[in-house]
Amino acid sequence: KCPDKIQKIEIPLEDFYMCNKVASIIDLTQVCSDCNGCGGKSANSVVKCSQCDGNGTITQIRQMGNMISQSQTTCYHCNGKGKYIKDGEHCVKCNGRRDENVQRKANIQIKPNTKVNEKIVLDKMGNQHPDYDLSGNLIIVLLEKKNKYYSRLDNDLVLKKPISLIDALCGAELNFLTIDKRNFTVKTSDVIKPNSIYKIANEGMPVNDTGYRGDLYIQFDVVFPSYIPN
Repeated sequence: KCPDKIQKIEIPLEDFYMCNKVASIIDLTQVCSDCNGCGGKSANSVVKCSQCDGNGTITQIRQMGNMISQSQTTCYHCNGKGKYIKDGEHCVKCNGRRDENVQRKANIQIKPNTKVNEKIVLDKMGNQHPDYDLSGNLIIVLLEKKNKYYSRLDNDLVLKKPISLIDALCGAELNFLTIDKRNFTVKTSDVIKPNSIYKIANEGMPVNDTGYRGDLYIQFDVVFPSYIPN
């Protein structure tokens, strides 16, 4: 099996919140489509190495006095492959590399309770190489783009909301948009102290398929006036 391909992708908090399907273009390798992985213009372009007789290694024997030592080294002529491509007969597309670079689209369905740095494994969707029988897995690591207004704390959301000193002292109706663009109104009546927190249940991140969510915490930032008129 070819080694797995690990790819980090950054998606908006909205996609985590709404459990969207996201797509990403991934750079991968596959067996060269022109030479079918042999590396030459044709199958006859690849021949057995005469230096190592196709073994990929060369046995060296040294005699020092009455002692004889034997060691094996990688064949310098074929670099241990046991075969090589004739001069001037390398595949034009892969230049003898035997594989080629491709781009593929990976579609990922975000599920409830999906965390940041969570790994999604796409079986046999990774790199290919002619030396391996099976394609590797594609492992997607989900990162989160920073949201302008909201931040995530496990299954809860935190919203920092500026509020004027008058509204903090006298109460007000405060309007804001949720991550999925719903209008939400919070009515305050008690005096709001700086950095006080208001909890709204079940407006956080989705936890399961039944609609249960974490909570939303609104952290009020009381904005004091720069001067007080006479």
